[in-house]
Amino acid sequence: MVVENAWKLTMEARERKVADAVREGAAELHDWSRNTLGDLEKRIKHARRELESYRRGAITRDSVGREEILKY
Repeated sequence: MVVENAWKLTMEARERKVADAVREGAAELHDWSRNTLGDLEKRIKHARRELESYRRGAITRDSVGREEILKY
């Protein structure tokens, strides 16, 4: 969908130059990757750190429940 939208907008706005549409599509994919996947990597790292802290802490019903959620 990201590529399709970029392609349509570029082809309409820039007098149908394919090279421009390809460049615009690549730029949109780069932004999408940075914003979506980059954030995902940060969230995974944060969850791993939090999981490790629960594993090192006292065993309680709440900590076990939270650990299960983080592992999921």
